[in-house]
Amino acid sequence: MVVNIKKTDCLYADYVNLIEKIIGLGDDDELIKEKIEKILDNYAPRRFNTEEYKKNIDILKNTFQIVKEVKIQRKDDDNCVTGRIEEFRLETIDLLHN
Repeated sequence: MVVNIKKTDCLYADYVNLIEKIIGLGDDDELIKEKIEKILDNYAPRRFNTEEYKKNIDILKNTFQIVKEVKIQRKDDDNCVTGRIEEFRLETIDLLHN
């Protein structure tokens, strides 16, 4: 069995897309745009005393950046345990240790 795994950081991609949509709400409404800009212009709380102060917009712009997509092709071998979660024979357990 060959499995194609497309590894992207889906959580970050979804987060970035969501933020872009929320910011885009202000495109058609000046009042909403002002409120969004005010939130983005505020400083975010620091997690540590040594951390510098950052505005929300800077955190959004600089924290997440997807720069590479990795594709992995995987093929099951004789020692693969995929689909064998309930198999606890001594022979199988020994194979996992080796």
